[in-house]
Amino acid sequence: DQLFLDRPGQEDIQLSIPAETLATFAPRIAAWKPQGRLMLSSPALTIGHKHLQGQAEIRWERAALGISQVRPLGTWQAVLTAGGQSAQIRLDTLDGPLALKGQGDWSRNNGLRFNGTASAQDKQDELKPLLTLIGRPIPGQKTTVEIGIK
Repeated sequence: DQLFLDRPGQEDIQLSIPAETLATFAPRIAAWKPQGRLMLSSPALTIGHKHLQGQAEIRWERAALGISQVRPLGTWQAVLTAGGQSAQIRLDTLDGPLALKGQGDWSRNNGLRFNGTASAQDKQDELKPLLTLIGRPIPGQKTTVEIGIK
């Protein structure tokens, strides 16, 4: 019933999986055809049916989507801080032409809520269709991104 990613005596936990694996856990993401590498690092993380405890850093390296010709889109990092039945998430861009930034939260009862921005740091013309798909434009060459999944 629980997945414990904490191992006494070890300072850090490292997990690396292909981004394509996301489609297995989140079928809604399958149509986007994620590519790249997901890296999870955590000093201790406990995942259960009713709770999530600990802190983790999740990095999507050389991120790509089958719906965009731009490859890679970038490297993004999410920091997750969980304390029981909810978690806070902060997303930042480390590099690449598609800059993502935002914050959100997850809870068992309410699902995922995320608000942020996306912008083209490079390749503006090539990224315009993707930016239009993921959000709505706001002044200053940015796009708002709002996600709600229950």
